[in-house]
Amino acid sequence: MFVSGFSLFFRVINCASFIGLFLYFFYKKWVPSIRKKIEEEKAIESSLHYTREELVQRKHELQATLNTKKKEYDLLLDKALQWQKAVEQQQVQREGEHKQMLQRMKEKIAIQEKNQTRRKIEMRTIPTAVNIARIELQNIFSSEPVGKEYIQDIMNRIQKSV
Repeated sequence: MFVSGFSLFFRVINCASFIGLFLYFFYKKWVPSIRKKIEEEKAIESSLHYTREELVQRKHELQATLNTKKKEYDLLLDKALQWQKAVEQQQVQREGEHKQMLQRMKEKIAIQEKNQTRRKIEMRTIPTAVNIARIELQNIFSSEPVGKEYIQDIMNRIQKSV
């Protein structure tokens, strides 16, 4: 088949019109929507990049704050341990003082019991000793005239001293 020049011309024009229509629709309809999509993607990417930068900055700030708080925590923990040691030392010291005080009180009570026992013995024995001394003195000095006065004087002295 032989294609004439005229028919070839219309085929080329027809093909060129289809290509032109395609390019027209491509540039008028699809290119703006593709550009819009690309710009939206760039805006999203830019926003994400900015958000990422903010998050990285926030991370560094939080890390610095965390380090500061950890140092404060460590210092506070050290103080708490020092206070605990000081309280334990005071408690040990107070327990020692309490033991010493109890020991002194026990010693004092023992001395008081000893003194009380001695007084009880004295209270029982002194009257008997005084009576025996009076009888002895009366036996020795009863025959002398001044003897009764002497015995009375000695007995008064003994009673005053007791």
